[in-house]
Amino acid sequence: MEGVFSNKNILYIFTKWWKHLIAITFLGTVIIGASTYLIKPKYKSYAVVYPVNLGAYSEESYTEQMVAILNSRDVANSVITEFGLDNHWRISKEDKTYNSKLYEYYYDLVSIRKTPYESVEISVLDTDPKLACEIVNSILKHYNNKVREIHKLKMLEYVNVNRQLVSMFEEQVGHSNKILETIITRSGNKELSKIMNLTKGDSRIENDEIVLRTKDSDEELDLIKGYGTEFLRYFKVYREQASAMASIKIEMDQQIIEANKEITYYTMVSSPYAPDKKYSPMRVPIALIGGLSVLVLSFMVLGFIERKNINA
Repeated sequence: MEGVFSNKNILYIFTKWWKHLIAITFLGTVIIGASTYLIKPKYKSYAVVYPVNLGAYSEESYTEQMVAILNSRDVANSVITEFGLDNHWRISKEDKTYNSKLYEYYYDLVSIRKTPYESVEISVLDTDPKLACEIVNSILKHYNNKVREIHKLKMLEYVNVNRQLVSMFEEQVGHSNKILETIITRSGNKELSKIMNLTKGDSRIENDEIVLRTKDSDEELDLIKGYGTEFLRYFKVYREQASAMASIKIEMDQQIIEANKEITYYTMVSSPYAPDKKYSPMRVPIALIGGLSVLVLSFMVLGFIERKNINA
């Protein structure tokens, strides 16, 4: 037996029921089209940005890193709280599925995607065009705060590590300093104490001899020429320790500055604005698709009726 939707049966059904099919399809299209007016129109606001000033935390590109942070729950929570979006979307906090519904709404209406040109597009749909624009700006604001927080925590971790190193070197430098003072006292050569004041001159070691160049003159004083190697050995250690400690302190100061920087982590390519034209629903396509669906359903029903009549 031929199928209900063979070309022959379709032609037969349409020839016999064409008036009904046209009427039902027209009526269905009108009803579906009219029902779209019951749906509140949504407006789309969007921005296009490039990531800047981001650090390397993994093998991800800066654009992928930016997308991940923009899509984070922390940013979503901050935006939701700022505008009270649960109330705006009429999601009751008493609902057992409150969190699930809240995030479903958020991620349905907020779209963050990487573009082919390594930028990021942030788009928001809402029934209030002004609010849609404000949400886009809010997402960028809270993204910036989140990156700053991550950056600050990372820098402070480095600062804490370097503080421990500085404490270690301070202890070592202090120990070496005591040894050198003991050697100076024992030798009776007070000129040796000049070499300890590294901040007032520049010392260097040449051929296992310590030479001090003062800032006030170009005169070079040979401080311990021919005086054993004990002071020289400990002074080398002392100078290396003091130099390492000074470098770490400089690095630590730079890290503190980095941790407290107030900079932006994106460059705006296309700024968001409050749209004046609705984005959805698209009434004509919905009505046409709905009408086509009614036509197909009508064919199915009439086909089964005709088949039943034939079998009877």
